[in-house]
Amino acid sequence: MKLGELKLECLRLMAVNDEKLFIDRIEEYKSDELYKYYLDRMNGSINRALSRFMLFKVLPFKTKEIKPSECETLGQYLKLNLKVISDLNSIERIIYINEDAVYMDLDFKSVGENEILINFNDLARYKGKEEKIVITYSPNVMIEEKADEGSELDIPETLARIIPYFVKGELYELDEPNVSANARNIFESALNEYVAYGKPKKARQQYVKNTLY
Repeated sequence: MKLGELKLECLRLMAVNDEKLFIDRIEEYKSDELYKYYLDRMNGSINRALSRFMLFKVLPFKTKEIKPSECETLGQYLKLNLKVISDLNSIERIIYINEDAVYMDLDFKSVGENEILINFNDLARYKGKEEKIVITYSPNVMIEEKADEGSELDIPETLARIIPYFVKGELYELDEPNVSANARNIFESALNEYVAYGKPKKARQQYVKNTLY
């Protein structure tokens, strides 16, 4: 779903007006006194909904492949600058893979804000192969304040569809607290149901061959 389409869904759910809304008029709505108040506050509210998704880790995991040669070696550790993963929220798992079908989980620890040390000590006898390190991570999907209305939200459609309830809950909180509470309850109930039944499975070992013995 595109950001502008999501905002129109929010306005429709909030029933700001019975006027039919069109995506190609969204810039016009931003200067309309009827819609301006809500649209000015919508990016922040959408981001807070996205933060809830990130907190519950319901967004599909992503992976980043890195060659050990691309990292700095510090004794038994490889130092990796996390800025190479531009949309990183949190790391779920790091594994080592080589051409001999060796798969192994690697320990890591944080060093400062943007670097981690990956423990590579146990893999010395496998060096020299076609190696790669695969980082499985939870992505950061927050939108920028001046994000283009045509930008695509990188989240499942099921989750995108419940964001308007969160936005309605926040933006109606002062003027219509009962309506606000009901909308927020719908959002939280739908999110909890997604956590229970629809979120991606925790990153696990899926490989049947492991030569480490």
